[in-house]
Order: sequence, then structure tokens, then C-alpha cells
Amino acid sequence: MMWFSLDRRLLEKYYYKWQIQDWEVIEFPLLIATSVFACLMAKGLLQGLSKPDHGRSLDLDRLGWSLLIGNLIIVVATVTLIVFGRDYLGRNVKELGHIAVAQELLILLGLVLIAATAWRARNSDLRTVFGLRAAWLCGVLGFALFLLLMEEISWGQHFVGWGTPDAFNRNIQNETNLHNFYTNRFEFVYYSLAFVCFVLLPILAPQIRSQMLEPLKIFIPPASFGIAAIPVAGFMYENWGILIFQIYFLIGVCLAFLAATAMQGKARWSVVAVGLAMVFSQIVYLVYGHKLVSSYEIGEMRELSISFTLAAYSVWLLAETREITHRGQPGRAREEQLVDGMPNGGSASWARFVGWG
Repeated sequence: MMWFSLDRRLLEKYYYKWQIQDWEVIEFPLLIATSVFACLMAKGLLQGLSKPDHGRSLDLDRLGWSLLIGNLIIVVATVTLIVFGRDYLGRNVKELGHIAVAQELLILLGLVLIAATAWRARNSDLRTVFGLRAAWLCGVLGFALFLLLMEEISWGQHFVGWGTPDAFNRNIQNETNLHNFYTNRFEFVYYSLAFVCFVLLPILAPQIRSQMLEPLKIFIPPASFGIAAIPVAGFMYENWGILIFQIYFLIGVCLAFLAATAMQGKARWSVVAVGLAMVFSQIVYLVYGHKLVSSYEIGEMRELSISFTLAAYSVWLLAETREITHRGQPGRAREEQLVDGMPNGGSASWARFVGWG
């Protein structure tokens, strides 16, 4: 109710340069209320994970470690560039810049791997929702990634350099794409899907007993992947005033700290580092955001993190599909099999922890 009483509209971006009194009167009470709500939500999400095998150490597999470390590197790089390299950041999030091209290459990698997954599964009779073959669903996912890639490169305009047609003269960035006609709405859908699919579903899926969800579980990575993907909920400056993004962010931070209590050793401290990095980096974004060359650089770094996570997901799905098609079993590999396409080890602990199999 506090948020709705403010002069804010849903999905509208705000360019902040707060004064201390603004925080005291509005932002601190709002942040505290939202944090309490997010913490309760995170506890609810992890309720089904509250009975781990205390005799075993919960750990991240190789892919989980790679995803976690890669996302942390992106967070650290973003903070460093905002403080010390704003000119470089402003130049390279634009078309043909280093960061923009990195995003596009990661999406392309994901597309190639998803296509390979569909090809590998073409002879499998593995069925998913509505009786659809897994290969067909992979094809649909690949087509979605193709559209995403084409939109990101403005259907080749960035590389060929043609002039923007008159039909696109209302495009916010004067480019040959559709998403910049409705940038805020597209970002809401894109960021929400990333958070739900890469963070929430991996944690929630083992707790949901639904006949309709069961055939889809082949496409849902384990909870370890969801924990490593938590940073996709961060990277906000102009989006900070959008309540739902604040909730995503705070749920992610709470999930990191709560999940760390069920882990040991390096994994525990690495997940704690994720939570701390998200909090510290968000403070930096809010303090330095008004000094950016443009205003959307931090959002572009978020999309880099999402693209990296998408590529990691594609690696996982290819390995998972290979394991299932080789064994001919229409379901998730059980703990005695390969988990995440990696040798049985830390991931198997996560599989026991979240109840797969």
C-alpha cells in the first residue's frame, strides 16, 4: 500500500538522485516493508528444502560453480566500470560495443546448443506436455532464442548498417526491431521470465506435485542452478522504482543467505558472497547511477548476466537430454546417474536435498 500511495506508475522507470530526506521519508520505510515481504516469500520458497540430509555436504557441481563465478565476475565488472570506467561502459553497451556483442554471442551460443539438443532428441519418443515430443519443445525454445537474437541485433541492421525504415520511426532507439517500441514492457517480460525460469522454478519444482508439471521437469535445472543464477535479479538503477523488480531482487538476496545455511565450506561462503555482492552492488548503482553516460547501462549488464545464464542453461539441457536419451528413461536422471550432465558428486547432494528422484 505504501508503494501505491506514491506518485509512481507500474513499469515506469525513474531517474533517481536521492537526497537524505527522501530516503528517510519514503525509501527506507518502503525498502524495509518490501524486504520483510521478500524474506517471508523466500522462506516460503525454501520451505520444501528444509529437511536436508545433515550427514552430507551440499555443494555446487562444475556447471553451478561456473555459473556462480561468471555471474559474480559480471557484478564486479559492472561495479568497477560504474565507478572507474563510465565512458567505456557507455560506449560498449551500444550496438557493436564489446558488451553488446558479448550478449549477442552468448545468445547465439545458447541457440546453437538448443538446436543441438533438439537434433539429439529427434529420435527419442520422450514426451512432454500435451504429448508433445521433447524435440519439438526444444525446437520451440530454439525459435524463441532465434527471435531474441534477431531483436538484439535489430535483424542485422547493426552489422549491415541499413537505414531505419519509416515503419519503425516510432522506435525509441530508431532501430529495426519491435521490442524498443515497448521497451518497458519487453524488459518486464524478459527479466521476469529469467527470474522465474532460472531461479524460482529450479527451487520450486521439486515441491510441486502436479501431473501437468511432471513432463516438463526434464527442462527444469536443479536448485543448485537456481542459486547460482540469483544475480539475474540484480543490476538496477532506473528500474529500482518498479516494485516487482525490487521484490525479485530482495527475494534473490534472501534466497542466497538462506540457501547458504544448508551448504558447507567453499560453497556456503560463495553463496554468501553472492548475497553480499548483490546488496553492495545495488548500493553502488543507486549512488552512481545519475553519473552514467546514458541511463540504461546497468540494465544492459543485467541482460549480459541473463545471456550468460541462458548459455549455461543450454549447456545443462544438452547434457541432461543426452543422458536421458542414452538411457531411454522419460524423466530426470536419478542420483545414481549423472546429475547436470556432470559426474555424480556435489549435484547429487543437491538432488537429494531438493527431492529429485
